[in-house]
Amino acid sequence: MALSLSKTGITTGESVEAWHVTQSIDAFNGAEEYDIILSGSLMYKDGNEGLNKVLVDIDNNGSLGFSSTLNLTSITASAFSGSYTGDGTNITGVTAEWDGSHLGDASITGSLTVTDTISGSFVGDGNLTGSFTGSFIGDGSGLTGVISEWDGTLNGNAEITGSIIVTSNTTLGGGVTFNTRNLIASENPFASSSDYIIFYDASDTSVGNDTIFLPFSINTGQCLSFIRITGSLQAKLNSDYTVSGNLINGLTTASISLPTTLYSRVNVVYDGTSWYATEETPLT
Repeated sequence: MALSLSKTGITTGESVEAWHVTQSIDAFNGAEEYDIILSGSLMYKDGNEGLNKVLVDIDNNGSLGFSSTLNLTSITASAFSGSYTGDGTNITGVTAEWDGSHLGDASITGSLTVTDTISGSFVGDGNLTGSFTGSFIGDGSGLTGVISEWDGTLNGNAEITGSIIVTSNTTLGGGVTFNTRNLIASENPFASSSDYIIFYDASDTSVGNDTIFLPFSINTGQCLSFIRITGSLQAKLNSDYTVSGNLINGLTTASISLPTTLYSRVNVVYDGTSWYATEETPLT
């Protein structure tokens, strides 16, 4: 614990002891640790500041002022006016608002809350919440909760994975391309849910029961067309026999014979449970 300067034993008419004087010398030359309490003014000069120049000044109100750079390991005060030099890493308890501008890069570790408008651009990774006006740059893959209708035009190619439902008129300015496939009836093949037009060959005599099986995992309302392009042998359409109740035209056998006329066509459509078929013959 630091010592304090004492007037004990110093009275009028009494002898002055050596320690009465040396305690002050020890306090100011650092020989002993003393607490110094000042009431009044203190002026410090180092001899190099020039005439009437003061480096440190404590006025009658107890305020401490410096006219040059001060290097301290620590300082405690109730108020300060002026400026600090350094990074301020040891300053604690600083809670203040800042109103100004910054030229250069800035990094924030933690959350940033903005209660007014942000102007400019944001580049980086992070989560932004709140309302937004402007435009995004990028693929938007991280955006969630976006539910919106689109009313406009597209110049270029487009691909839709899933169903497209049109509730009004559709105008096509070019051709429409459908998936096609060639099948050989004697191989008893399965049609695919991605097929739309199927050209089949019924010319192989090595098998007597040529059957093409319809898919069961298909969208309700999807239509398939079967066109005979080769052969005149009998061929059949059959629903997938692994699925119970998947019928063709309500027949319990779930099988129909395809026409033997070359280039004849049979259209089938699926209603979610059964297949319904209609026959078309080529023009003569």
